[in-house]
Amino acid sequence: MNWRLVGYGDWLSIEDDTPKDVMATAYFAYAAKLTAKTAQALGKAQNAVKYRQLFDEIKTAYNKAYINNEGVIKGDTQCCYILALKMKLLSQEDISKAIKHLIRTIERKKWHLSSGFVGVSYLLPMLTEHGYNDIAYKLLLNDTYPSWDYCIKNGATTIWERWNSYTLENGFGDVGMNSFNHYSLGSIAEWMYRNMAGIICFEPGFKKIQIKPMIDNKLDFVSAEYFSIRGKIVSTWKKDKANVLYRFVIPAGTIARICIPDGNIMMKRGKIESYEIVDGFRVYQTGSGKYVFISVLNRVNSETNLQ
Repeated sequence: MNWRLVGYGDWLSIEDDTPKDVMATAYFAYAAKLTAKTAQALGKAQNAVKYRQLFDEIKTAYNKAYINNEGVIKGDTQCCYILALKMKLLSQEDISKAIKHLIRTIERKKWHLSSGFVGVSYLLPMLTEHGYNDIAYKLLLNDTYPSWDYCIKNGATTIWERWNSYTLENGFGDVGMNSFNHYSLGSIAEWMYRNMAGIICFEPGFKKIQIKPMIDNKLDFVSAEYFSIRGKIVSTWKKDKANVLYRFVIPAGTIARICIPDGNIMMKRGKIESYEIVDGFRVYQTGSGKYVFISVLNRVNSETNLQ
């Protein structure tokens, strides 16, 4: 039996099947990388070296077997490029090619996702990480099949196994496999917390966090709460035509990096220890407490009624 061809693959992809050997090899490499990191953390230096070398060998074989000179990965599906990017299997040159091909595969699906269970959790994070936050938001907010809002339009109050587990036109899908409470498509929640609200844990136990909301013109506000081991973290932003109002709550015993796009910023409340400019963001070093910022979008109308 060829282990690389066994399994469900990118389960429930939308007419966009990823070759199982491509997926299996990517995950083999990823497992080797994680094992190397685990060995390093446990002080097992020889094992760490062994599995880093194994990762490098698999990466070389993957590139030779599956990627052509134009950077097209065997299968040419969204999932192919998502996994290669997530699992760091590409050279710097091929990263740029893979991003372009990923965007192309989304465009050919009329700006919809088509990946199944395997790729969907990494799709939006990879788009945001590589500078395409606008496309990530577009996929989140689509309301035609397949999309999260499509489920909502058809009555969803939970996360379904299928995008069309139930439709107003056709009723229930195949009852043989049609869960109405399923984890996979709900993986979008991680991206929502990490990018829309911008809450990222920097050190174990939430001793140090970063809050870096990635706002988008398609939404007027986002409000999120995360109950960490140290207490409740709150990240909220709300915008009008002139301003963006940010509100953050940092729990006791937590150090935070609060990142606001650099520009016309008025800090309304909160004790700031220091700040620096990093990649176009003003990065504030803070302790626990409540913080409010207003970022002026329009100098002509800088007054705000946001409360």
